[in-house]
Order: sequence, then structure tokens, then C-alpha cells
Amino acid sequence: MASRSGGNGVVIALVAFVFLFVISASLAVLFYTQGTAKDEKYTSAERTKRQFITAAQEGDKLFVDTKARGGSGDGAVFTQLKSDRDWFVDKLVGDATKSFQVVEQELKEFGIEAGESTLGRLRDMTTQLEDAERELDKLKRAQQAALAASKRELDQVNNDRTSNAETFDALRGRIGEIQDDYNTSLEATNTERDDLVAMHEKTKTDHQAEARALKAEIDAKDAEIQRLRARIASLLNLIERPDGPKMEYEHDGRVLEVNPRTNTVVINLGKSDRLILGMRFEIYDEQTGVRLAPNTQLGVPEEIPGKATVEVVRMLDDGRSASCRVIRQTFGQPLVTGDLVSNIVYDKDRKFRFYVSGDFDFNGDGRASSGERTRVKNLIEQWGGEVIDADQMPVDTDFLIMGRQPNLPRKLGEDPTEQDIQNYIEQRRKALEYLELVGQAQKLSVPMLTQNRFMTLIGYYQR
Repeated sequence: MASRSGGNGVVIALVAFVFLFVISASLAVLFYTQGTAKDEKYTSAERTKRQFITAAQEGDKLFVDTKARGGSGDGAVFTQLKSDRDWFVDKLVGDATKSFQVVEQELKEFGIEAGESTLGRLRDMTTQLEDAERELDKLKRAQQAALAASKRELDQVNNDRTSNAETFDALRGRIGEIQDDYNTSLEATNTERDDLVAMHEKTKTDHQAEARALKAEIDAKDAEIQRLRARIASLLNLIERPDGPKMEYEHDGRVLEVNPRTNTVVINLGKSDRLILGMRFEIYDEQTGVRLAPNTQLGVPEEIPGKATVEVVRMLDDGRSASCRVIRQTFGQPLVTGDLVSNIVYDKDRKFRFYVSGDFDFNGDGRASSGERTRVKNLIEQWGGEVIDADQMPVDTDFLIMGRQPNLPRKLGEDPTEQDIQNYIEQRRKALEYLELVGQAQKLSVPMLTQNRFMTLIGYYQR
């Protein structure tokens, strides 16, 4: 009996173990299933949460402060953020329901672009408004001052108007008196004008008669001048011309040395030959000599320019030579030792005498004048010649320098004025004196030089 009851206890214990195991296993499966569901729900909730905020952003001070201000209820952070957003939009545009896009568009209409500080812009606008208000106050004060000044001026004008009215009344009376005097004077003036017109007509008739008489006298004088010129020519034939300079093929010296590198030459004339610094010479080839060409205007030979022009720049120590720089040279005609040098004014053995007459156009402005004759005389004296100061050309003149030839004036018209007559007489006198002097020089065999020819023969060229 005792053995049987012991076996039953084992069975009961085994059954109880199995029952408990099954219950434990069922509970374990149940708990595992519930834990898995909770994990999946937590993971889904976490994923949804991360769509709105990251784990790092949860620690941000702004989020923490917003969460603290919103309390611990559901949606507390969102509620607080929405409250902040509505407050900001309401403060910015006055309507909390407007979206940020609408707010941004309205700010652009006021010139506030994205990224620009609205508060900073407001400060700038406030500063500009304050400046404008100050300027407005300044303008108001200026306006008030101008209005006060205008009022004072208006008062002065009103006072002046009253005073001027009195003056105008007095002037009207004076004008009436002047008008009466004017009418009286006008009548007298008209009478005097008629008398003057009659006198002018008589004077004009008298002047015309006088002009005709003067013209007849001029014609008679011209005939007398022609007779006297013929007489002078016959008398000049009786005068023997002293020995004068022979222009044909004369030269003053020669070229001793040519230095193309320095563009200089050395001539066999120096300080002992009365040479001076600045004197110029024409250079001619030794084979052709000083060349001449006929002067169709004056009927005498005319010298042709040489192949070069040189200017004395330094006297050498031997006293008989000088260094010259080349200031003009003809292309294709080189300077060589033995070339001839010539200057019509210069002569180492004597001083030529020059008689200068007429008007010269020395500066090339197209207007001849007697004043420029002085410059020609200065050049002659500078180059070593002697200028004859006399009203008539002496017999012992070496060269005659002639200015521009005056043209014979046209005949007077039928009704010349007194000034026309004087101009005619003066022009005719100059033309006849020029021709008479040319004829005298030809009779005396005095070489005649025009201005251009003279400048060529002394080697002078304006630069």
C-alpha cells in the first residue's frame, strides 16, 4: 500500500509540472507578443517624431525653452510654436492668419528682400524719417523767414508805389513840356536839314570840278615826269661808274674739311678775315662755280642757290679758319673738300656798300611794309656790309636791294573822292620812283637784288 501511494504522488507532481510549464510557456508567448507590438509601436512613433525633430534638435535651447513654456500636455510644443508664429506675424503685418509666403511678398512691396533685416530696415527708415522731419522743420523756419521778408518787401513796394505815383504825375507834366520843345526843335531841324542838303549838293558839284582839275594836273605831271626821266637817263650816260663788285663767279673761300658725322665743315676763313659768328655762306661745286641765271624782272643776272648753306659756329685757334654747321643741303649733292663758299655781303678785303629801297615782306605774311626794311638793313650790317643812309642812291653804291615792286594804280573813275585822289597820287609816286631807281641802277651798272635773291645770296633761310 505504501508503494502505491508513493507512485501516485510522482504522477501528480509530474502532471502539475507539465501544467505549470504549459501555463508558463503560454504566458511567455503572450508577454513576448505584447512586447513586440509595443516595440513596433514605439519604433513607428519614433520614426514619425523624427520627421519633425531630430534627436540633436531635442537638446537645442530653443526647443527646450519652447517645451518648458508650453507645459507638459499633448501638443504643448506645437501649441507654443503656433502661438509664437501668430504673435510674430501679427506684430509684423497685423494679421496672424497670413502665411509666411504672404508676409514675405508684402515685405518685398516695401523694399525688404529675403535675408534683409526688417528691424534694421525699420531703424534706417526711422533715422531717415527723423532726418526728414528735421529738414522739414528747417524748411518751415526758412519759409516763415521768407514770408516775413516778402511781407516787408511788399510793404516797401506799396510805400514805393505811393511815392512813385506822385513822381509819375510830376513826370507826365514834364513829358508834356519836353514834347512841346521837341516839336519846336524838329521844325527847326527840318529847316536846317534842307539847308544842309542844298549845301552838300553844291559842295559835291564843286569837288567834282576840283577832281577833274586835279586829274588834268596829274596827267600833266606824268608827262613832265616822263620828260625828266628821259633827261635823267641821258645825264646818267655821262657818268662813269667806278669799279664795283663783279658778281660773276666770285667766291669768298673754300671748304677745307668735311665731317658728315657731326654735319659740319671747316672753311679757310677765320677771325683775321673779319668773319663773325652766325654769318652764313652758300656752298658751290668747284667745277660749276657760283652759278647765275637771268632775272627777267630786273634784267640782270641772278645767283642760283648753292648745294648747301652753312653757318659759322666756331672760330678756330689759327685765326684763318672756322667751323660751320650745315643748315641746308640739296639731296644727292655731297659736300667735298675744295667746294666754294660765297656770301654776297661779305668780302674779307673790303666792305660793300648797300642802298636799300622799297617795302619788304620779310616775315612772309603776304603784306609788305616799310618797317620790315629795318630788318634787312640789320642783316646787312650783321654780315659785315655798310648800309647807305641817303634819300638818293649814290654813284659809288655796290649793291641795290629792292623791295616789292609797287603796281601802277588804275585810272581814277568819273566821281573820285578826295581820299581816292590822294591814294592814287601816292601809289603812282611809289611805282614811278621804283621804276626810276631801277633805271638809274641799270645805267650805273649797280647790281640789283630782290628780297628773295638777297636772302639767297647771304645764305639766310627762315626756320
